[in-house]
Amino acid sequence: MILVSLDKLKEEANRVKFLSRLIGEVPETDDVKFGFTSRDLSFDEQKPDFDAPKFDSLRSALSYDLQQYSDLLAARGVATDLLDWDDLRRHLR
Repeated sequence: MILVSLDKLKEEANRVKFLSRLIGEVPETDDVKFGFTSRDLSFDEQKPDFDAPKFDSLRSALSYDLQQYSDLLAARGVATDLLDWDDLRRHLR
């Protein structure tokens, strides 16, 4: 099993790594012309201040969950080196 952040596939070295794991070979590929990150989405309301104290308990719970499932993924041998961990943690401090 491989978990991947689509934005990571913009880099050719990451596409090579992904395809070799997925299909065992590396066919020639075009550049990835798209990406997805929630940072690029527009919303009709103001973005919350996730650093505000009112989000402390939520951040704590999500940080705990992220640590638990990252440990579980590692223990099960799931490839996560193509995940954008910084993006996953960006509001957790």
